[in-house]
Amino acid sequence: MNALESWVLMVLRYGHLIASKLSGGLQDRFREALRQVQAETVSQVRDRSREEGQPLPAAIASLMVDLSDPTSDAPEPRRPDSISREDAVVVLVSLATTNTIRPFEISVSPGILREAVEDLGIELGLSRRFGQDVVAAVDEARKELLDNGAAWVKWAALGVGAAAIVAATGGLALAAAPGVAGAAVLTSALATFGPGGMVGGLLTAGALVSAGGGGIAIGLTSPSTAAETVEAVVSSQLAAALLRDRQGLDQDPSTWMSLTGTRIELQREHTRLAACSDPSAPGLRELKRKLEAVDRALDCLVKKGLTPIGSPVPAAPEKPGGGFFDAFRAVDIDGDGIPDKPRARAKAEEAGSALKAAFGSFARRDKNKDATEGDEPDIEDE
Repeated sequence: MNALESWVLMVLRYGHLIASKLSGGLQDRFREALRQVQAETVSQVRDRSREEGQPLPAAIASLMVDLSDPTSDAPEPRRPDSISREDAVVVLVSLATTNTIRPFEISVSPGILREAVEDLGIELGLSRRFGQDVVAAVDEARKELLDNGAAWVKWAALGVGAAAIVAATGGLALAAAPGVAGAAVLTSALATFGPGGMVGGLLTAGALVSAGGGGIAIGLTSPSTAAETVEAVVSSQLAAALLRDRQGLDQDPSTWMSLTGTRIELQREHTRLAACSDPSAPGLRELKRKLEAVDRALDCLVKKGLTPIGSPVPAAPEKPGGGFFDAFRAVDIDGDGIPDKPRARAKAEEAGSALKAAFGSFARRDKNKDATEGDEPDIEDE
């Protein structure tokens, strides 16, 4: 199986693990929703394989569902292949923060979702402790962002808002997506499933968990991206950092770059709008809510010592909403007596430039291919 097919197998397996733990009418409704989602997903994967002239893996072909027969069941996927702990960070955080039966919405108790994540962790060749750490990291991230935390079942905004972020950035936010095996895989997947579908939304969520640079900052700042979506993205990025800390894994520097870059863009937009808008304007309230989410996440990373080596550690806040603003102040870094760029801004701009160059290269490759092969989309994995 390729990377996309592996993700499909994992998400469907996760859905079946959840269904097996339910009972009564709730289980019946969930299984029917999963049956319809599985039928559509497998059909889309099959069509994509035909277009590429590739055979459909047996593990996926065995999951086909005949929706014309109301008595037919959705075959249960086999256990997925083992993956490394590093790869599992993005996979399991994404699964734990998205709705795996979209467009259906069914409330499932947090306890069952926790058990399903733990079971999937074991099936992926990891320990039950890894699954427990995923649950703990997700819960801790949400509590850091919101005073009263948030129930698992309420947080589906990461997948739902993915389409808005893709649209706001023209795809730039996803140009570098290490969590889903690269931009080529993600681009071809979105061409098939769309960013708003179950699989497309999950893959986009995985990219947003691990994305960094200017593209993601622009997407989160956009008025078309709701504050709830920003909270979900920031929460997932923070959860991934906390999970890596719990598992003794190296931190992903793109997390800090993404958050600091987003903070800069949000503050700029807030300052621009506040100069003329009413203090009670809805747009300003949304920006303030977004800023608070990013502030809390950055404060948490600083507090736990999870910032990249060489990043400025802010002093204690002198006023509400502070805590890490020193990272954005112009200070004399090289000792020449002239204030330099804030370090966070400099690093964010470097990351944004690299992402822009990568996206430009990818776009040029598509243009060249279109010139020689017509209007066929470039879906070749890199």
